[in-house]
Amino acid sequence: MKTLQLIIKEKFLAEIVSGTKLIETRDIRPKNASRYIVDIELPDGEKDIAPKQYDAIQFYAGYNVNRKKALVEVLGAEILIVADENGQDIELEEDGEIYLAAIVEYRLGKVLEHNY
Repeated sequence: MKTLQLIIKEKFLAEIVSGTKLIETRDIRPKNASRYIVDIELPDGEKDIAPKQYDAIQFYAGYNVNRKKALVEVLGAEILIVADENGQDIELEEDGEIYLAAIVEYRLGKVLEHNY
């Protein structure tokens, strides 16, 4: 099973385990893009990106050794480009690199296991 490891606040982990939080989003930045996206080649030879496919997300509440955690099924993922109020894509800069503001959105399914 291909599993993404993520740190999350305990409050949000509790919402996921209870079934009230069904979507987890993460900002895509140049330093973490390889965790969330893959490059693909389209039939016409153009290049695009797609969300990296995961079967589950292992959520951890914080960084302590004895932390709460939950393994949650991933039903699907989508990349969303962030636009301003005029519908224009937002460009950001990190370490001299210009990139489009984007998020990856994971649709969460069943809680497969948790320790609380």
